[in-house]
Amino acid sequence: MDWFKHRTGSHDDPDIQDARDKFGDFAYSGFFIICEVFGQEFSHIDSNGWLRVSKAFVRRKLNKSWGKVELLLNFYEKRNRIKWKKDAEDSSMIFLTIPKFIEIASNWTKRTITPPPEAPPEAPTAKEVEEEEKKKKSKSEKVFSESSPEYKLAVLHVSLLDKNHHPWKKGKKPDLQKWASQYDSLTRVDEIEPKEIQDALVFALNDHVNDGGRWRGWAGVIHSPDSLRRGWEKVVAEKNGSECSSQQAAYKTCIHLGCGCRVPMADNYCPACRRKQ
Repeated sequence: MDWFKHRTGSHDDPDIQDARDKFGDFAYSGFFIICEVFGQEFSHIDSNGWLRVSKAFVRRKLNKSWGKVELLLNFYEKRNRIKWKKDAEDSSMIFLTIPKFIEIASNWTKRTITPPPEAPPEAPTAKEVEEEEKKKKSKSEKVFSESSPEYKLAVLHVSLLDKNHHPWKKGKKPDLQKWASQYDSLTRVDEIEPKEIQDALVFALNDHVNDGGRWRGWAGVIHSPDSLRRGWEKVVAEKNGSECSSQQAAYKTCIHLGCGCRVPMADNYCPACRRKQ
């Protein structure tokens, strides 16, 4: 159907006025957008006058959450303006019909209306939109295999934090795919070799002291791949500085509060702080 009649006084309709008192302007726009969808897919209604569409399709058309859409549909159903029901076989789909829609249909539509005996499983436009969104989503979300360098770095990061008894937020560990995606930024965008990232990560998360429940050193900072990326230059500078020491020993921060001296991993205090003990 190319068009349907729209009366100039529709905004004064008692049902729409009551709906506007409850839902605001969404009551008016929502009702006529649903009418437009029903008219656009009029040739696909079944023999009982029902149009099958997805919840997601209707929600996108109205630009509202499904909860708000359902409240609006329930209101108009009580007024016998729009009828709807859930698909018993697929919870993501619904059926819509507009009881008095034929009264506002174009004259040509009234003369030529011949509903098909059976409706297609879904209105083509709704299906096309769904498939297009799935394609966009699959293209934008890269999935990393467990053997990929980025995924292995994510696993290593989590294991090192576990070793340090890192307090995970709400006891939930991170999504390894998301962390692998963040490491992808370091390897692909920043062009840093995975081995170099691994060495810096091991250095940073071995640089820690649990001082009365408070983490000091890089281990108290590098809680995610993004935080490693933000502090990359400083971490690498400290790592390279420690590697250039004569003994090639790993260093950490002196545990004395307020002291920033670097000491070998086997020690807890720098010489000056040790003398104060």
